Parts: sequence; structure tokens; C-alpha cells
Amino acid sequence: MAEDTKTFIAMDLGASRGRVVTGVLRDGCLSIEVVHRFEHAAQPAGGRKRWDFELINREIDRGLFAAAERAGGGEIASLSCDSWAQDFGLVDEAGRLAYAPVCYRDSRTQGMPGILAKTLPPGEIFRQNGSTLSPITTLCQLAAMVRDEPEVLHRPVTLLFVADLIHSRLCGSRVTDATFATASQLRSLRHDGWNREILLKLGIPQGVLPPVLKAPAVIGRVRAEAAPHPRLIGVPVIAGAGHDTAAASAAIPSLGDGTLFLILGTWAMLGCCLGAEPQERHLTDDSLALLGLPWRRWGLFAGCTGMWPLQECLREWSTGGLDLGYEALELAAQKFPSEIAVDLGAPRFFAPSRMTEAIATACRESGLSVPAAPGEFTALILRSLAWGIAGNTRRLAAVTGRDFTLLRLVGGGSRSGMLCRRLAANLGFPVLAGPAEATAIGNILVQARTLGVLRGENETAEVLERSFAPLMVEA
Repeated sequence: MAEDTKTFIAMDLGASRGRVVTGVLRDGCLSIEVVHRFEHAAQPAGGRKRWDFELINREIDRGLFAAAERAGGGEIASLSCDSWAQDFGLVDEAGRLAYAPVCYRDSRTQGMPGILAKTLPPGEIFRQNGSTLSPITTLCQLAAMVRDEPEVLHRPVTLLFVADLIHSRLCGSRVTDATFATASQLRSLRHDGWNREILLKLGIPQGVLPPVLKAPAVIGRVRAEAAPHPRLIGVPVIAGAGHDTAAASAAIPSLGDGTLFLILGTWAMLGCCLGAEPQERHLTDDSLALLGLPWRRWGLFAGCTGMWPLQECLREWSTGGLDLGYEALELAAQKFPSEIAVDLGAPRFFAPSRMTEAIATACRESGLSVPAAPGEFTALILRSLAWGIAGNTRRLAAVTGRDFTLLRLVGGGSRSGMLCRRLAANLGFPVLAGPAEATAIGNILVQARTLGVLRGENETAEVLERSFAPLMVEA
């Protein structure tokens, strides 16, 4: 690895929060700084629940400006964006946003898996694309558009996922990467391309789908008219781990057979690395999904509710005048050691008007005591998360035949000591927690490997081990 200093910029968009992070690689160590954080939420617009993309773009530009200022006189090597999967916008031939992204929690796809099952047998979809039908997927969202607004898809437009939209605005590219494509349910496992058979059956024009990168690559340079700071003009834009789950996996040094990894933010993605080729035996449990990882690898995942219920409770309490933080909530939760839990994956928790009432109703229906105080709600949510993750671990072990001995927990949820202890106790093996900013770190490391600043997996692992010290929580 070259000894000169390199600065990288990661734009990391979660489904409720965004951040812009600088990463400085010097003498084999990576240091990061979050230079800008912001919150965003889907809002009613045109009869749909849409993301406020003007706000997202504005906040991204503020973060990029701050990153350029912090870089001082040093070289900015590259920048890249990652985001949640499934949601997308449509850009016209001039690259302008012609259709703003609709939130995956919008009601337009309600019941869509059952509707599509009449045309596409669920088992066949699972065998073709490695995941089962879910209302939130790009496939179901496009099917809803074919039904409700077909004229939109027959315009000269290109579908781009959220991170791709940011890249396109900055450098003019109109491509996506394999990590997004495999998550969309539109990519064929058999033919390594868009699934023409499914597209034809559903009436989705293949022409709206963008080219797919097979490996991380430079896709352009920041244009002068799009640069929020003069120092960003001409900086390479890299795509390759656009799906935030895939980006976070790049911040885990070892993905051997005995290692599980859990990427815990608004959503929880529990997975293991399968290597270069998924096999038929990995397609036996349709509650699991095959997703692309950087550098042409595959992961087998169980997707489940993450910190979303607690985030929604916090929003309710804040609206009601209670100014609470995660640390205070966790401290209060320790006063409630009860072992009760609820299934946070149940449909009632997907997009309720009031999360606290949804939890209370689930408790009443199950004959459980109903939480009263915020600390009690927090304890129940964290116990329920640990319980659900333990169940999904058993599913992954059964399909893969692996004996897992370690959980690598990364993302914002790794800051929860109570959750880490619960997980270790429920799983019966240690939890290695951190880094919390894994998605941005993985994004930066993929950039460095793409440019040849880091040469291969071993050198990348060495940088991670020197730079970030995770916390071991014993079972």
C-alpha cells in the first residue's frame, strides 16, 4: 500500500438518517470523521409516501462541502454513495429526476405478492432470483406502477436506485451495481442479467433498467455544474457497493464459515458469506435471501426488523415532549429484566400510525403485560430483537450446515450494550460489536480497493484490524 495520505468521501444514506463521512488512509491506518449528519423521512406527495429528495440532495451537498473543506490541501481520491435498497427514481434522457422515489412503506404494494402469485408462482421466483416476494421489493413496486401508472414506465426514462441517483446527479452516469440488482428481485441467478422472463410476464419494459456493473468501478467524475465545492470538480465517482448491506459487509475483516454478521440499523440483515457461487442447497428456505456482495461474492441473509420500532417510539415520545436519547433509554431499560418478547417481524409493526400502540396491542393479544414507561418499551424491543435474530441464526445454520461460533455485529445497533449481551446469551457464542459506522467504512474501503490504494482482501483486513477495535461480549 502506498504510504502517501489519501482522503475518501462516503455518502451513507439510511432509510431515516444520512451522513457524509471522510476517511483518511495514512500509513496503513484509516481514520474517519462524520462531517455532516441529517435526518429525513418520507412525506405525502401526489398521493404517495415519497422521499424528500430535494432535502436529501441539499443535505448531501452540505456534507460534501464540509468534507472538501476538511480535506484541506490534500488530494480527494474519490467519493461514493451507498443507500438502502429497493426504492428508486426515474431519470429522463437529460439526467433530470422525472419520478421521485416512493417509500417502500407506501401502501401501493399492499397485497402485491398475492396478486403476483397468480402470474408468477412464488417458488419459481425464489428459484430464479434467490429471494421470496415481499411488498417492499423493486419488483413489487414496478408491478404496482404497471397496474396504476403504466404510462410512466413507457417514457424514455432510466430506473436508478437511491445511491445511483446521487451518483448520476454528480457525474452524469446512469448505471447500477450488482449489489442493488440482486436485491431488486429483477436479476436472474441463472443468467447473470435482468430477468427477461419475469419482466415480460409483468409487462415491465426492460428498457427502463440500467446497465449493471459486475465489479466496483469508477463511473465518472464530478462535473463542475454539480460540484458543491470547487475542490470536488473532477473527483472520481465510484460505484460498487451501493446497497448499504453490501457496503457494511466490506468493513468486516473475516467472513469465514464460522462467522455470522449482523448489520443493524433501521433494518437488521443477518447473514453469512457463501463465496463466489451460490448453490442449489442454499435455495431451500424462502425466508432467506441471496444478495450480492462486493467483489463478486454472495451472501445468504435473513432480513428482519432492526431498530425501526425503537426509532418510531422515540419519534412518538419526542412529539409528545419527551426528549430522550438511546443511552438514557437503555439505562432505564435495565430496570425491566422480564423475559417476554413479541414478534417484531409481524405486519402490524411495518408502518403503524403509533408504534407504542402496536406493541401494546401485540402484548395484550398474547396475554403479556403491557409496557408503560419508555424504559419498559425499550427493554421489550431489545429482547424481541435478540429473540428474532436467534431464530434466524438457526435457519441460516440449517441451510448452510455451518456451526457458527461468532457474531460480528456492526452498524448503529452495535452501540447497544444491552442488546449485545442479550444476543450473546441467546446465541450461546460471543458477539464482536463494532464499528458503528461500518457502512461508511466499508464504502471507503471499496473505494480504496477500486483505485488500487489497497491491494486485495488481506491488506484491507489489516487496515481494519489496525484502525478499529471492536468490543467482545462473551456468551
